[in-house]
Amino acid sequence: DEVLADFSAGVEKTTGRKITDQTPDKMWQRILSKAGFFQNLSEMENAQTLWTYLCNGAKMNKFSKRITILTGTPMTCKKQVTREKKKWVKNHIESLTSTTDAEIIVDTIVTQSKDKYKWSGPNKILIDDNYNNCSIWSKCGGIAIFYQNENIERAIYELDRLTTMKKEFSVALPKFDRSEISEYEFDSSDNTVLIDSAESVFPDT
Repeated sequence: DEVLADFSAGVEKTTGRKITDQTPDKMWQRILSKAGFFQNLSEMENAQTLWTYLCNGAKMNKFSKRITILTGTPMTCKKQVTREKKKWVKNHIESLTSTTDAEIIVDTIVTQSKDKYKWSGPNKILIDDNYNNCSIWSKCGGIAIFYQNENIERAIYELDRLTTMKKEFSVALPKFDRSEISEYEFDSSDNTVLIDSAESVFPDT
């Protein structure tokens, strides 16, 4: 959300109000009552630019060729939201990737926003518009890029810098013991990029 998929525009189109002009409860009630809300979201203006950069970086072995869309889901209607978000990725990301490079593998993980940190670890890069998600991701040993106001130039600059210095980042240690957060078993495969595709809540759609 707000990285690849334009959640804010979708909310305004569906409810007739901006996110800031309605309570969270009312907003979620309105959008979840509309079937197909998530799968019909439009792309962010620079979504294809960011995705193309990541795919090109993977082909140059800057990143893993397996790129994960890590997106959030609300507490209710989880099956509906998961189904719609996976359809969005298939229509907008998998179709684009299949026409440009068969080497790239796209995974989609739909989880509650508060649980995104479970996929953190050394050399795991998260691109997310939610500062709290980025903060806890970093505390769990991963690398986070705060994607604020769709600042594509800044995100690409940070990704270039990180891949140039990746040996230093690969040995970064968590700022605290992960067992204090969860018993989840972390996957520490190298240079994996995770994009937040959740509504303001992993490259979020």
